[in-house]
Amino acid sequence: MLGISTVRVFQLIQEGVLPAVKIGRDWFVKQEDVEAAKKRPGRGRPKKEATKK
Repeated sequence: MLGISTVRVFQLIQEGVLPAVKIGRDWFVKQEDVEAAKKRPGRGRPKKEATKK
């Protein structure tokens, strides 16, 4: 859903950037937290916006 690896998701959870709850051996992330993570700008160079000519 986020376009990142499972390992990176666990890193974000451990860093406290992506809130999650562990029940047993499974991790649960609220849908609104996933949506908020999608909207957050990524690292690196910003993407070019399309320009009209």
